[in-house]
Amino acid sequence: MLVTTLYNPLPGFAPAREFVEGMNSIIYDCASYYKFPVVDLEKGFAHNEAYLIDGYRTGSVLDLMNPLRKPILPNNAGHKLIAHLITQRLSQLLTKKKQSQKSGTNRPGKLRRRLTT
Repeated sequence: MLVTTLYNPLPGFAPAREFVEGMNSIIYDCASYYKFPVVDLEKGFAHNEAYLIDGYRTGSVLDLMNPLRKPILPNNAGHKLIAHLITQRLSQLLTKKKQSQKSGTNRPGKLRRRLTT
């Protein structure tokens, strides 16, 4: 299971920035508690919002005033980045798992002790 952080579609609006930072802090805490790996979408989207979010203009609350396009959802490039970040994280986890299997660290403690005595 993977967990993703939230990205901020309104980085120029302080309440939105504080909300996303607070929610991401909770996400990291919960993921850590349950030992779930995290994909940091906020970091991936940071400073690239205009290219990744549909309807993004200024990053301020004024962007929400457009009745036709709310800058909330990712565009095709944003979805592609999300898929890339998730795939990259899965690849890291699989590489780490293969390395631990090669070193034999994934064996249960009782088996390891029996083999060393």
